[in-house]
Amino acid sequence: MLFLKEKQLDPDGSLRHSYKNETSKIDGFLEDYALLIQAMIDLFETTGKFIYLEDAQQLADKTFLDFFDPEKDFFYFTAITQTDLINRSIEVHDNVIPASNSVMANNLFRLGYLADQARYLKIAQTMLSKLVDDFKTYPSGYSNWLQLALNFTGNQFEVAVSGEKAISKLHDIQKHYLPNTLFCAGTDASDLPLLKGRLAAGETRIYVCQNQTCQLPVEKVADALKILQA
Repeated sequence: MLFLKEKQLDPDGSLRHSYKNETSKIDGFLEDYALLIQAMIDLFETTGKFIYLEDAQQLADKTFLDFFDPEKDFFYFTAITQTDLINRSIEVHDNVIPASNSVMANNLFRLGYLADQARYLKIAQTMLSKLVDDFKTYPSGYSNWLQLALNFTGNQFEVAVSGEKAISKLHDIQKHYLPNTLFCAGTDASDLPLLKGRLAAGETRIYVCQNQTCQLPVEKVADALKILQA
């Protein structure tokens, strides 16, 4: 990740597509932005390092600026700065690699909950709603979109772990299959909505939440899993 941030991101936040012979070339496409944002969120959820979530939000904001069409409610595959193109396409079909728009919509869903960004959630839901009829006729071409649909319609959980042993307990929880679940953890005081005000001296507490409304904390991983797997 450090290499990508140092070598592939320009000072204005733009992302480059390729790197060869110590030179970054070609403006990044939507899939480059979307997959890097996804990786940043993954790193945040597994390490608890806030910088990754902050980076993901900054890159998402840049993606909106350069790729999003507010009239169509989708992202173009190429940036507005690429002026040599006659037509800008919008990619929505999931193939071997998920569509860049479906990856981006899933990113917005995750950022919406983890960073308490209602705007992101609303846009992800709007993107999803515009394809519902297509899901019915060709579901296999929208598998990543359907995963997002499950997240919106299923029992969505957020797990927040706070305290000295937060990361180790987070990893113990993540050893289990927990679909529709987002994670954050911190060993220090945090302003992140899911962690704010939840650090207790000498304790590591696990909060299981739904729509950012949390149950009473537990200290044992097994107790948290009982709630999540009920």
